[in-house]
Amino acid sequence: MAKSCGRAPVNGFAKARKRLDALTGPMEPSILHDVRRTVRTNLSKIDELNKEIRERMVAHSQGKMSETYDLYDYALQKRRGFDLWAKKLRGIVDPPDNVVALRR
Repeated sequence: MAKSCGRAPVNGFAKARKRLDALTGPMEPSILHDVRRTVRTNLSKIDELNKEIRERMVAHSQGKMSETYDLYDYALQKRRGFDLWAKKLRGIVDPPDNVVALRR
């Protein structure tokens, strides 16, 4: 586990991007923020998640008042959200066999 254990912002994106490009080939002109935007957009399609939890899942700032007075970490709610996101993503990447592609 990382030394900071959640006490510091995530970093090292440049290294991760180089590793990803080495595995998949360059994905230019995409940027890692595109992944965050795609995830956040698709989280909105999960009715069971409220906006606050969706925002916290992608580490968006909650505003000064909330950050000052609400010190709860929402770990259980975010875990549930990530489980729901994993289920949705599985359905996108590996759809059920009974799905038929339609022509445009």
